Amino acid sequence: MLTPCNYFQLGKCNKGSSCNFAHIIDPSFKRKACQYFTKGNCNRGDNCKFSHAPDDINHLKIANGVSSTDDIAQQTSEARLKEFRWKIPRNIVGASPLGHRLSNFFKQGLELVDVEVGTMQEVITLLTSDGGLLRIEELLEQPFESFSPTQLYLVLNTQLMPFFKIFTNVKVTSSILMRAKVMTVYNIMYTGDGTGRRIVLLFTALAIYLSKTGVLNAATKDGEVAAETLEAIQTTLAVLSKVIEVNTPARTHPEFILIAELFAKLLKSLPKSTAYAMGKAKKDLEKIQQCLGVGQAVPSALVLQRPAGARATFKLARAMPGVLSEEGVRHDNDHIDIRKVSILPTLQEIQSSRNEYLPSTDPKEWHFSGMLGLVDRNFRLLREDTVGQLRDAAKFELERLQNPHGETDRNKAKRQGARTNVYDDVYIRSVAFDEYQGAQLAICFAQPHAIPQQSKAARKEWWDYSKRLAPDALICLISSEGSAVFFVVAPQGQKPTQLQAEYNLASDPEHAYVVVKPVNQTDLFGVLSRTFSTAGYEQLSVVEFPGVLLPSFEPTLRAMQCISTSLDLPFWEILVPLSTPDNPDRQMDVQPPSYANEPGFKYDLSSITIDNGALNFAPRDSITDAAAQLAQMSTLDPGQAIAVISSLARCFAAIQGPPGTGKSFTGVQLIRIALSNKKKTRIGPIIVCTQTNHALDAVLERSVDDGVSDIVRVGGRSKSERLQDVNLNTLSQRLDLTKTEKSQRWEATRKVTKEVAQINALLEAFDSLGSELAVKDHLLKNHPSYHLEIFGETDDEGFTFVRRQDSTILDTWLKGGHTSARRQQTVLELSNKKLCRMTHVERRLVFDSWLSEMKDELRNRLDHALSSYNQSKEELDVIRVELQLRVLRCANIIGITTSGLARNLDLLRAVNPKVLICEEAGEVLEAHMLTALLPSIEHCILIGDHQQLRPQVQNFDLSIESRNGGQYALDVSLFERLVQPRTRFTQPLPFSTLETQRRMHPSISRLIRNTQYSRLEDDPGLSLYPEVVGMRHRLFWMHHDKPEENSFSGPSNSRSNLHEVDIIAALVKHLAQQGTYKPSDIAVITPYRGQLRKLRNKFNSTHTILLNDRDIEELEKDDPDIEEATPKSTAAESHTTAKGNLNQTLRLATVDNFQGEEAKVIIVSLVRSNKMNDPGFLRTPNRINVLLSRAQHGLYIIGNSKTTASVPMWHHIIEMLRRDGNVGEALELCCPRHKDTLLLVNRPIDFARLSPEAGCNRPCEKQLGCGHACTAKCHSDMLHGAVYCMKPCTKLRKGCEHLCPKPCGDKCDRLCRVPVDNVKVTLACGHKKTNVLCYEYQDPSTVTCKELVERTVPGCSHEIVTECHVDTDNKMFRCSATCGDILDCGHACQKSCHMCKTRENDKISKTDNGKCERKCDRPHNMCKHRCQATCHQDEPCPPCTAPCDTICSHAYCGKLCFEACSPCLEEQCSSGTHCPHTDACPMPCAAPCTSLPCSERCEKNLSCGCRCPSVCGEECPDVKFCQKHGSDDVRNMHADLLTFTPYKDVDLDADPCIFTPCGHVFTIDSLDGTVGMADHYEINPRTGKYTGLRTSAEPFSVTDSKPCPECRGSLRKLARYGRIVRRALLDESTKKLTVWSNRKHLELAIRLSDIEGELMDSLEFPRKPTQVIELNGSVTTQIDNVKKMKTSKRYRKIFALINDIAFFAQKLSNDEQPYQRVHDLVEMVRRQNISSASIAGLGFSSEEVQPREHLQARNLLVRSHLILLSDVITVHNKTPTGMRGTLRVDLGANRTLCEELIAEAVESKNIRQEAEANVLWAKLVAMECGVMEAEYRAERPELQHHMALLKSSATDLLEAVRSTCAQQAAFNRAHRNVAGRDRHESDGEGSADPMQRLADEAANILRMLEKGMSSSEMRMVVSAMAKEFGGTGHWYRCVNGHPFTVGECGMPMEMAMCPECGAGVGGQHHRATEGVTQARDIEERFGRMEL
Repeated sequence: MLTPCNYFQLGKCNKGSSCNFAHIIDPSFKRKACQYFTKGNCNRGDNCKFSHAPDDINHLKIANGVSSTDDIAQQTSEARLKEFRWKIPRNIVGASPLGHRLSNFFKQGLELVDVEVGTMQEVITLLTSDGGLLRIEELLEQPFESFSPTQLYLVLNTQLMPFFKIFTNVKVTSSILMRAKVMTVYNIMYTGDGTGRRIVLLFTALAIYLSKTGVLNAATKDGEVAAETLEAIQTTLAVLSKVIEVNTPARTHPEFILIAELFAKLLKSLPKSTAYAMGKAKKDLEKIQQCLGVGQAVPSALVLQRPAGARATFKLARAMPGVLSEEGVRHDNDHIDIRKVSILPTLQEIQSSRNEYLPSTDPKEWHFSGMLGLVDRNFRLLREDTVGQLRDAAKFELERLQNPHGETDRNKAKRQGARTNVYDDVYIRSVAFDEYQGAQLAICFAQPHAIPQQSKAARKEWWDYSKRLAPDALICLISSEGSAVFFVVAPQGQKPTQLQAEYNLASDPEHAYVVVKPVNQTDLFGVLSRTFSTAGYEQLSVVEFPGVLLPSFEPTLRAMQCISTSLDLPFWEILVPLSTPDNPDRQMDVQPPSYANEPGFKYDLSSITIDNGALNFAPRDSITDAAAQLAQMSTLDPGQAIAVISSLARCFAAIQGPPGTGKSFTGVQLIRIALSNKKKTRIGPIIVCTQTNHALDAVLERSVDDGVSDIVRVGGRSKSERLQDVNLNTLSQRLDLTKTEKSQRWEATRKVTKEVAQINALLEAFDSLGSELAVKDHLLKNHPSYHLEIFGETDDEGFTFVRRQDSTILDTWLKGGHTSARRQQTVLELSNKKLCRMTHVERRLVFDSWLSEMKDELRNRLDHALSSYNQSKEELDVIRVELQLRVLRCANIIGITTSGLARNLDLLRAVNPKVLICEEAGEVLEAHMLTALLPSIEHCILIGDHQQLRPQVQNFDLSIESRNGGQYALDVSLFERLVQPRTRFTQPLPFSTLETQRRMHPSISRLIRNTQYSRLEDDPGLSLYPEVVGMRHRLFWMHHDKPEENSFSGPSNSRSNLHEVDIIAALVKHLAQQGTYKPSDIAVITPYRGQLRKLRNKFNSTHTILLNDRDIEELEKDDPDIEEATPKSTAAESHTTAKGNLNQTLRLATVDNFQGEEAKVIIVSLVRSNKMNDPGFLRTPNRINVLLSRAQHGLYIIGNSKTTASVPMWHHIIEMLRRDGNVGEALELCCPRHKDTLLLVNRPIDFARLSPEAGCNRPCEKQLGCGHACTAKCHSDMLHGAVYCMKPCTKLRKGCEHLCPKPCGDKCDRLCRVPVDNVKVTLACGHKKTNVLCYEYQDPSTVTCKELVERTVPGCSHEIVTECHVDTDNKMFRCSATCGDILDCGHACQKSCHMCKTRENDKISKTDNGKCERKCDRPHNMCKHRCQATCHQDEPCPPCTAPCDTICSHAYCGKLCFEACSPCLEEQCSSGTHCPHTDACPMPCAAPCTSLPCSERCEKNLSCGCRCPSVCGEECPDVKFCQKHGSDDVRNMHADLLTFTPYKDVDLDADPCIFTPCGHVFTIDSLDGTVGMADHYEINPRTGKYTGLRTSAEPFSVTDSKPCPECRGSLRKLARYGRIVRRALLDESTKKLTVWSNRKHLELAIRLSDIEGELMDSLEFPRKPTQVIELNGSVTTQIDNVKKMKTSKRYRKIFALINDIAFFAQKLSNDEQPYQRVHDLVEMVRRQNISSASIAGLGFSSEEVQPREHLQARNLLVRSHLILLSDVITVHNKTPTGMRGTLRVDLGANRTLCEELIAEAVESKNIRQEAEANVLWAKLVAMECGVMEAEYRAERPELQHHMALLKSSATDLLEAVRSTCAQQAAFNRAHRNVAGRDRHESDGEGSADPMQRLADEAANILRMLEKGMSSSEMRMVVSAMAKEFGGTGHWYRCVNGHPFTVGECGMPMEMAMCPECGAGVGGQHHRATEGVTQARDIEERFGRMEL
């Protein structure tokens, strides 16, 4: 479905139907607010396209910083802005100073800054213009050091303070758009005078002035320092801090240290009462001191801390990073400072064999101390956890590429590192640069083997299902030459980019294309260099890391690099591990938040009290007392009240919330308190962050339910519909840009467009690098003398160059030059040498230097263009962020994930939030938590539980659960580290624990209370939970000892247990059928993803499966063997849900992803069950805690208790359950209706046996709703309501006395349908009915008359019989009569009338019969079958595709009818074997028989007892053919074909019958005469017996196939006619083979022509450079070498075709022809038989064999080789000279094949085949000579003689071919004149001279030889010689003896040409052309039978 068009919503879309978006009303669309309306001057009213809604207007005002009361001020501000603008000169030359008006100028600017955002932006823009900076210079150039105190006081208050306040204003400093302009001002302040002396004097004067006693003593009445003075101090320090921060040289200026000391003394001298007011000033001073401290110690800025010395115990030394390592630096990415570490691994890092430096948990071992060390540790560990797995996988693949023959195990590599998908044989197809996406590359690789090849849709479905190469997927491009570049799959926006529109994964059946973009734009040049490099055999491979998304870790790592620079983390004294050995048990003292330190400040808690009762709390009050009072006045329990109060009292608070204790509720109460006090605390928006999107949605939805407004959700992965309207992107799009923003966006957009065009031009230049045009331009610009020498028209002496037209000038120069054995000179030495005098090698050396220069120039230009593009793109991003910033400033709550916070760090820093609340903090990695602590945060509240699940890590070796991971403990959250320190002397953070749980029944909560939370209490209401329906116990452990299954196919090594899957499936069904539980009430959890996958597959067909996002992602990431997985049904059936009834929804989850969730009934599958009693990670108490604490009403654990009992916590739990009788091998069910029935199940089948319908086996005793008794077994109430009552219905009807005939359970019919007979009902039409239904009898108008009547259809006038109620006059009536129109083919149209004729106004307006759809049904003339094809009018019938009915005594043929029958190779003929009167035939079954037929009647009896009616020697017929007992149909058959005597009247003794396989009966005299026995046997004229064989064989005639006279069925099985039929079958097979070969040849020739066209049309594809091509050796070797080339995929189709042609040629070899096979068989039998004299030979003259078909196929095979090699050479020639590899050619083996063909064609007198073979031989010579002359003539002069000989031979052959073709043409013309036909030449295929194409090809090759060309543009033409023969009718020979066939009449009707030699082969009026003879010798060419 298309996305709604936003312009359409505004009424502005002018694209109409061509718009790519939907023109429908979008109810969720929100218009932007009208800016003119906010100012009160919009005059468009209701026609305005922007919103005038009050909510939208107020939203815009607030976002722009304007309150509703400022409307008047806003209107007047425009006038003041104009006045302010006038005071800034446009031309600074000669501008007058303002003088005393300067005070009013800055004061006016300060007032304007506070009006609204747009005005503020314009003021800052004006002040940072040239004129504005002139006014600032005028202010700063005053001699402040010489001013008196009075003067300084005046200037400070009227000029400096307004100026300072403008550039320290929160709106200004937090504006990202204005950031660069503000920095410009601070730079001018310091560097305006060139030395910084001016600003030093200014701040020195201010520090001295403000420190004077008189200034400080100018107190107010109560003795306090004046607020004006405090404000001046604070503002001055803020400006000074920014000046030093922005200007790095200022940090080393010594006088700033003195200024800082003066201000430090000043702050110390202030009274304590000013402490809160001067808090910001103190922070600024600390920042100044920090900067100056760093500045004074630049060489040792990073304080290194070596590991502590040896302790009392032996301690292993730990390798340090970078240069600190005793073994030296590991690689180029091994640095001491993490700011220098590349996020993604470098090539050296991938190749490094040393382990990375990983800091331990002990701060004493860090190389940095304090905050820097903490940040360093978390950065390195997080990077190792995420990037480390990518590095290891990339290393393995790189090693495999560089050592392809080494032993590799990809599965092993997957288990060790990240799971990967590897795509081999990769090349870069195209490169482009997009305005929005940046650089993009289209990467090509072969489609995976598992992908379906049927259709594009099937391939797309496979890719979508596999989730491979999805948008934003991270991949690594690895080269065998040693490079690794990371990319991400480019996501598709609303409109696809150029490459995305052209390439995708599924469009090509052989290749997949993925569009990617480099992670670092700086890698682009390297990729381009490799794409167009001149290196050798480089192989590329792509490694994909499924499930690894760069945005999930890169922003956090970059944020930590930023933190290591600024070190501006708050709460450093809490975060940094400190040792206090004096009192290690005491908790650290945590101060209140800074905003709560204001004197007299108290929290107003009335927002959470009952009825908003008044309650206040001061941070210094007693926490215990305040909590007790809060618990009494609110709904909070005591634990929650303490947690709330203590969190308010501490700037860094932690709340531990055990399962079910309401920690989320507590967090909501804290948010309510913070928001209710927001006005006086000025805390700004509250940041609420979580680890996952799911948890964040839950928190924000609770706040919505609590009535919180102005919530903003940051991030686009929210699944909550309730939060869609508060998404940051949605809200920011509703804001309009200010004038400044519009101006900057227009300018930045223009720059981007310009730079993109330039970059794309540079990319095109890369593609043409090394081409003649590019080299020519380069030489003209940089080496004009070289340019003149190569490309000039004359030489030094004035002679004009004569150049070859077909060769480039540069190629000619490069190929030239002599060879020399002297020392190789350098490029510098060759700089003064003439190009024409350089050797061949020197020319290549100089050319390579030019290429290097061109590359360097392109790289510099590309770097500059990319830099400009990135800068402009950043400006556009800043404008977008500025809009988002305006939204966030107005928010109450900003909801964001920790990774999202890292991605939006600059944005959130600009918001300056002061409160951060983190939910589920125990699951958040410390690194993510550190990035969430923004510098402005004053109050941080962590809510979580360190005794539940820890953060998830990818690398188990870094986990505290692993054997060696304890030293790193990456999965220990900041929450856990602070509240439960692992080091001995670190003070713990005070935290509050919630102690009342409201989730679990007390019997369940006891499990965790006795093991984890000793102080945990149960809410009293929990004990009232009902029992679990259908179960005897609410808590039970079902023990079993069925072993687990290992699943090592995936990277997770996950486990599963099928027994538990089956048990759980049965248990879930049992519980669901109770009808008590809602869809969300039952959940199945398991520790292992492998088990989760099994469970999902088990429940897919019966339930709707609900999985959370993290489980879905992990299943997709770990899904093993995805290569073999294909979508089961449709792509829409995803992992998230499966088809099923919504009432059967089931939640499945892993334990790790179910924290925070709950369900009434929890079923746990523990999985682990093994002989070693190894529980795996079920030994972790945190995971056990979560597993046991999810259930409310019931918990059922399925697992091996012996396996888990080795874990102390599990042992304790099992003992508790055992004491209560809640452990056993059988689970006890409980029938809710018969509770005393014992139901014990321990196998899945037991559920169906004991509780088939969720009850028991006893009968149901409840009454059904209808009142009848239920007859089913005991079942649940839900199933009881679904019981179908089969008893008779008892309801009475109205209007009649009939009872309802349906069962009680069915709904009664509204009308009575009981038949009523023997009545008289007269219908409206006049017909009468005697049998109707009851309701029809009651109301006869409801009866539909179905009496058949005759009607005439208007228009077509068809007479039809139809039912009476049908109205044929209705215009909608469709006539169903047969059309009957006579078509052009002669058939009558069989379609329905309405399908052919259109009727309008009772007339036929249009007739369209379409194509005839009847079957042809004409009889085939070579078999008994009829044509089954659709009518094809006059076109010949296609070959018969029915199964061949030929059968012998051994077997059926098995082929299709049109295929040549294979001769039966059995050695024994069946003739004579059943006859006692003659000898058996010694010939094989396939050979013509030599035994004499017997004419006696068979002496055997049929099964009926009668004598066999058949002739002796044949198989006895079936009893149904008995002359006495057979059926009348059989007995009445005409047995005599002359007298038509019926079979029953035949005298079988005198004339026995023959019974054909097709079921007909003939007398032997009748059938013998029909098949012509007298022509083949000697007959005794007196007795009529056969006495011998005739020696001569009659040639073919029309009846030579000898079929059944009745049906043309085969007589092959009859032994009597074996001699005649078998020879006819051999002749027929030979004909069929000829017809098939011509048809097949045409098909293959067309395929070859098409492939040649494709190759020639795609010559401009991106070529693989620098290939070493070897086209020598045998033809097979040549093809194998082509397959090894980088461009081998280009030739996949022709490789397959070559194999097909080779197989075709093999089938047509002489050894495979029918006569040859029979001849060989006869000869074999002769040699095996001792008395071989009795067996006649089957011989034929070899000179009469016509191998035309075989020669034709072999010529086609040679031509296919030639086309392949020609394209390889052409692609090489078209590759730019600078990018070519080497090409070696020797086509001797190919020419030898042609010579063999020529010899065979000469011997068989096949002129055309001989000519074609000669042409191919010559073309091979032309190709080889062209390559030798171009490639290495200069290197091997001895080849000149060899080439001359080859050319001479080729020329002679071609001239002979042209002569032959000319003679043939002259002969044909003379022949036509004799025939009286004056035919003109035709331009098309199949012209008068078939050999003309060969003559044209010969001429083209002569041109190639003359010009030294190695390739030609001439394409193959599929000529008339390839046309198939019809294969029906008579066969003839042309005057040259070549066979052909014509139509049925026996003589040719049209003039035609011989397909072999072009001679006339046709005629007119059934008379043959002179010289054409009937081919009576066709069969004789295979052998004159000498029998």
